Amino acid sequence: MVIHQLYKISVFGDFSDIQPTTDNMLFLLNAYKDFEMVPSMYQELNFPINSVMLQIGPVPQQSAPLLQRIALMTSNTQERFILGSNRIDYEISIIDENVNNIEHFAVYNKKIYEAFNRLFEHYKKSSSRFALNTNSWIIDLSANELREFFSRYTNPISIYQDVIMDEWSTRLMTKQKKTIDEMDEVLNIITGITKGLYYKTDDASHGMPPVDGFVIDIDINTIAENTANRFSSANLSTFLSEALYVWNEVWGEIQ
Repeated sequence: MVIHQLYKISVFGDFSDIQPTTDNMLFLLNAYKDFEMVPSMYQELNFPINSVMLQIGPVPQQSAPLLQRIALMTSNTQERFILGSNRIDYEISIIDENVNNIEHFAVYNKKIYEAFNRLFEHYKKSSSRFALNTNSWIIDLSANELREFFSRYTNPISIYQDVIMDEWSTRLMTKQKKTIDEMDEVLNIITGITKGLYYKTDDASHGMPPVDGFVIDIDINTIAENTANRFSSANLSTFLSEALYVWNEVWGEIQ
């Protein structure tokens, strides 16, 4: 059984001027009324861009001042539009187990594009980087199916063969060239697969023990090395189509 839990699009750039002023809050309230989203404020940690944080333990308050930023969300918090200083995330938490194919995500893409397009047009913004992130589970596998899944991704070390391992993970990464509106771009394509315990939350499973499963995290993004603000909201539409196509290719071979 496949359960998709999170669909997130991130856009990187300089958005530091979109601050929680009265005018901005009023614009966002009206602009996203049909999204059934309401603006609020959250606190963002402001790390210096060129700093390297190697500290173990809590970060001292003085090294990471808090900034007041804007987040829009639906009343059930299922959808969140988080306006950070140098990245904006549109997150959809998926609560319907029937959302399980590319057609559903294509509908999400149209809505997400419209959200970013309104913002970019009003504030005259551009972006240096795009990213698609998804989080999913594969659960309800039999013992034989668990072993078979392990064998597909595990190196042939004999002690780990033909057993159900208590802990297991793998991370795959490659780069792929794509054309985004006549711009030659390179995408990072990252897939992480980790064995975990899935807790069912519906009424029928109340009190049930967790079940074995696999967490699937897929991250498709334009490379960070190119820092030019070359992307418009129109380019985001093309990226969403290309990234979703790649996502569907990857996911089709996992399940």
